[in-house]
Amino acid sequence: MTKQKLLTGTIVLVVLASISACSPAGGEAPAPTLPVPTNAPTTVPTLVPSPVITATPRQPSGIGRIVFASRRDGNLEIYLMNLTELPQGTGGIKPVRLTKTQTRNGPPVPSPDGKRVAFVAETDVNGTIKDREIYVMNIDGSGLTDLTNNPAIDQEPTWSPDGMRIAFASNRDVDPYSSSIYTMKADGNDVKRIAQNGSSPAWSPNDKRIAFLSLRDQQIYIVNADGSDLIRLTNGPAPGNGTAQGAPVWSPDGKWIAFRSNRDGNSEIYLMNADGSAQTNLTRNQAYDDFPVWSPDGQSIAFISNREGQAGLYIIGAPQAGASANTGGGDMIRLTKGSAGGPRWSPDGRWIVYVGDSGDGNQDIYLVSTDGRESINLTNDPAQDTFPVWLP
Repeated sequence: MTKQKLLTGTIVLVVLASISACSPAGGEAPAPTLPVPTNAPTTVPTLVPSPVITATPRQPSGIGRIVFASRRDGNLEIYLMNLTELPQGTGGIKPVRLTKTQTRNGPPVPSPDGKRVAFVAETDVNGTIKDREIYVMNIDGSGLTDLTNNPAIDQEPTWSPDGMRIAFASNRDVDPYSSSIYTMKADGNDVKRIAQNGSSPAWSPNDKRIAFLSLRDQQIYIVNADGSDLIRLTNGPAPGNGTAQGAPVWSPDGKWIAFRSNRDGNSEIYLMNADGSAQTNLTRNQAYDDFPVWSPDGQSIAFISNREGQAGLYIIGAPQAGASANTGGGDMIRLTKGSAGGPRWSPDGRWIVYVGDSGDGNQDIYLVSTDGRESINLTNDPAQDTFPVWLP
């Protein structure tokens, strides 16, 4: 059967000139009748100032490795970049190409131990998507394996924190324009469907639960990793009113979930307890705010906002236990002067890698210190570079 393009999770390059809504489209099926929390704790977030680093940022020499996707060799392929030295002059760091295929590959998703990379390989015929498979390879590009090998659209792989399983979205058992949430062993065996009509799966830090975005009602749900105890966490207005929720993002300690919602009229970054209680508007701004990413220590959240006229990178204080849920965000720092997208924290929390546009319309991979004083173009290549992520 000819494959159809899903309406969510499409592999696209980051567009920095304007931020567009990331919620999936789809038919307005009735909202599922599922339990909502009735015994929510009273813990609500207290928002603390973002940490400001006063010492001179450490040079990014030898601090880690970054995998990303690029079209520099014609096709969208996966590359590895070692930060062992700073770019000299106008040249960027020369990366190592990991994939050499006829498919479009990305985004890369490293395993928790940093030894393997999962990614989606996409093929099309005359612009129509025919296949998406989830592959895994060793960090040197060897051992390339098709994990899914199914005539369906398989995408959005995410590793369990222990590296034993991979959650993903697929339309193999549902309407071709929808998807459900599945898990499989890291070798592709033992595939299990754990939730219907969902996308953007996110493992809890303890491997026990998976949060995801429902395609029925654009709300965030949580389910045990074995598929039991499905619970709706958000409870916004009905679909079709511009109130979609964004993909859920767990805090490192598993106590909080950050997400995007426009329930208050425009896209904002929200926080809630992991059981759905104490939902709080963190950003409180008329601009478009999206793509929240937690710092490794859980003290800050990076996000993208167009509040100063273009898509810039910001960090804001993250929640702690204790005060009113009506409190707005903590101190905020803008880290970039130009456009930015797709931020990812370094493992030590001192740097953020992102996709930047210096004004010429070309996308490169940039590095910025978390006080905003150091910014480096890592790739500086005329081709489009995108989807950067640190190896653990």
